[in-house]
Amino acid sequence: MIASAWNPLVFIPEMMLTVTALSLLVAGAFNRENATPTLALAALGALVGSLVWLCFSGTPEVNEGPLAFDEFARFVKIVVVLTSGACVAMTLAYARHQSFARQEYPSLMLLAVVGLMVLVSATDLLTAFLAIELFAIASYVLAAINRDAERSTEAGLKLLLLGALASAICLFGISLVYGFAGGLSFSVIALAMASPSPGLLAGIGMVLAAIAFRLAIVPFHTWAPDVFEGAPTPVAAFLSAAPQVAVMAFLTRFATDAMMPEWQPVLAALAVLSMLFGAIAALQQRNIKRLLAYCAVSQWGLALLAITAGGEAGVAAAVVFMTIFAIAMTGVFACVLAMRRDDEGMVEEIDDVAGLMRVNPWMGMGFIVLLFSLAGLPPLLGFFGKYYVLLAAMDAGLLPLAAVAIVSSAMIAFALLRVVKIMMFDTFTDRLEPMAGELRIVLAVCAGLSVFFFWFWTPVLAAALAAAQSLF
Repeated sequence: MIASAWNPLVFIPEMMLTVTALSLLVAGAFNRENATPTLALAALGALVGSLVWLCFSGTPEVNEGPLAFDEFARFVKIVVVLTSGACVAMTLAYARHQSFARQEYPSLMLLAVVGLMVLVSATDLLTAFLAIELFAIASYVLAAINRDAERSTEAGLKLLLLGALASAICLFGISLVYGFAGGLSFSVIALAMASPSPGLLAGIGMVLAAIAFRLAIVPFHTWAPDVFEGAPTPVAAFLSAAPQVAVMAFLTRFATDAMMPEWQPVLAALAVLSMLFGAIAALQQRNIKRLLAYCAVSQWGLALLAITAGGEAGVAAAVVFMTIFAIAMTGVFACVLAMRRDDEGMVEEIDDVAGLMRVNPWMGMGFIVLLFSLAGLPPLLGFFGKYYVLLAAMDAGLLPLAAVAIVSSAMIAFALLRVVKIMMFDTFTDRLEPMAGELRIVLAVCAGLSVFFFWFWTPVLAAALAAAQSLF
């Protein structure tokens, strides 16, 4: 069923999260005690309510105006809300152990999620820009929210300065697109691309550069390792999953509706650069958060390869891969968040997990499963995500790019297996603290989904195919 007019019921989740965020901001201002855990629980409740509405509301599709609500938007929003909820849950353990009394944190998380959800539905560049800025401003504050830590402040400042530059480039590109295309909606841009002018191509190129920055696509990736390392670990977990999924989904819609096939060579070049550089850089890392950052750079190159392939198969592969990657990264960051010692606090070096399988076998087993899934090793869930990307690329005739993807995946697997080797065979020095209950739940769910995916794989794959078909 396609609605002929804008239906406010479609965007109840965004309204719910916005009202909750503002309410929590006011509540936190009037509460002088450490209310962060309570506010985080309220934020988690709002995310659960939004998830229930997205899954079971049965609201009609909207394909007109600056915002669309179709099966593609529904699917991606569910992934964004799920991963964001897991990150909010992980904050409870972090706040308890790190004396993290930042009462604005849950509100900023919810506002960032609202921006991401609007971005997923955006069908014109101005709406997308406003959504990105809502998320971006919240993310700048989140990255630097631990004011007592020098690394957190540095991470927030780097993200702010580079993000401001990306926003300026994006806005300049949008102005060029409006001037040469006569509008900002994807349908108008698609008509103008039938006989593109140099000004229009320059404008779209600037917009694409800004999107690539938000995705940490090479050569616009330089912020990611420093921000992942310096930001509080729950923030790094959030930035590694939900925003990447939402921005990649927007790029998928933009490329499908307005850019392809003229921009296919550019997307292919960005995909190759990201896959290779991210994998090579990952091999040299000793800090586990920096390793995950470069792993993300390489993996999002794979998702970009699926978009480059185009068609329903390419979009479906991108959606499946994004979902699987978000699950694995969220679970891995739950393990990173559990890396604590009494005398040192949080530890983040790869050598700090030495002997983890012997001293904490359940955490070690979950960690290994998620690293194997992230590496794309069969028969875990991550293997099938990469399989569908490679299949879409080969069906589109992109055999050289598929070969590059296989090589980069092998290098990423080697980098991650090095961590597994240290966990299983090296001698441990000091025990890590017991894993918090919230982190155990997140780890168990993510690892369980990676292993027992065959129980739900058919409906998820059907939903991904329906999401892809809604764009065509």
